[in-house]
Amino acid sequence: MNFLPTRTFKIKQPNKLSVTQWLKNRETFSARNDLNVYKMFPDTKLSNYSIKITRPLKLDKGTIYIGAYKHNDHQSWPFGLYYITNSLDVKKIDVPKDLQVFDTIKRANKIYILGNKKDKIEVFETNEDNISFNNKIVSFSYATFARSFEEYNDCFYIGMGTEVENPRKWSVKELSPYTGDIVKVCK
Repeated sequence: MNFLPTRTFKIKQPNKLSVTQWLKNRETFSARNDLNVYKMFPDTKLSNYSIKITRPLKLDKGTIYIGAYKHNDHQSWPFGLYYITNSLDVKKIDVPKDLQVFDTIKRANKIYILGNKKDKIEVFETNEDNISFNNKIVSFSYATFARSFEEYNDCFYIGMGTEVENPRKWSVKELSPYTGDIVKVCK
């Protein structure tokens, strides 16, 4: 299965992209002049597509987040996993080849990472001090890919997704009949 879209929508002047932050107390976005896309996504060759941070997960010493291209409505296609410390030092996390990271969650001192690799759905367990993909705890095949997950009582509930090639011109035939399925996998 190929989960990558063949077309996304270009934005103008990608080198002038700025980073904004939502200010809840003012209910507005504010520019962050100390940050830019190259600082937020280091060691990454970026395309001329709309870029966003998805699934930010606040940890004790910083935040882990997924870099993604906007593709379809509110959906996105991940291109990397990053960690920013509370002092704004950013590093790209080494992700196994061909793995797309779609979601992260934290329980106690453990971080769980959900990814899709070819025809496999995988969950990894790691920690903030050494975010790695050395401990794969779930791996299974499914008829579509996984977009999100949750953990409850030592079981993962994995939500299945779908994608269309062109979000402006698509067919119902492109939608997987397995979209919306939730698969329960216990540790």
